[in-house]
Amino acid sequence: MKKAILLTVGLFLVIAMPLRAEWTAEDYKAYDAAKKAADTLTAEGKLTEAGEEYKKAVALAEKCEVTKSVVWQLNNAAYMYIKAFMTAVDYQPKIDKMSAMKPSSEKMAFQKETAQLFDANKNLLEEAETLLKKAQGLGPDERQTVKIGSNVAYIDWVLDFTKNNLPEAEAAPAPEAQQPAQQ
Repeated sequence: MKKAILLTVGLFLVIAMPLRAEWTAEDYKAYDAAKKAADTLTAEGKLTEAGEEYKKAVALAEKCEVTKSVVWQLNNAAYMYIKAFMTAVDYQPKIDKMSAMKPSSEKMAFQKETAQLFDANKNLLEEAETLLKKAQGLGPDERQTVKIGSNVAYIDWVLDFTKNNLPEAEAAPAPEAQQPAQQ
């Protein structure tokens, strides 16, 4: 009986081990290179290209079934698209100006103008949102959940602002708002 159990366990290990994926030296080297390329592109201000490099890192981590790395790189890629959006729309100066304005017709016009600009660039946020939803579906850990939730909340705010400040005829349908992930 002992021999049968040992034989069964041994056979299971022989069959199961090749099915368990993990980093190979070659895959990890390519993963690391993609992350480094993304860092370089980010420093150069090439944010959407950096996002694409992070997506390459995602694909390699998925291949090797390293879920924690998949989630981080999905979030990193999403954040690059968020930063690209912020750069394209000159986000912070516009928000600062809007916050400093007193309620007036001038402020309403500025909000409408800002919403039109946001709407013209929302494809970047939609790409980020797709990546973040995928990350949320993988069961991120608590730290990852906080980061992802923050990014989702930002996207939701921008899309709501855009929708609420464009006349109905001008607004493209906004994606359904997603609640931030719970901690």
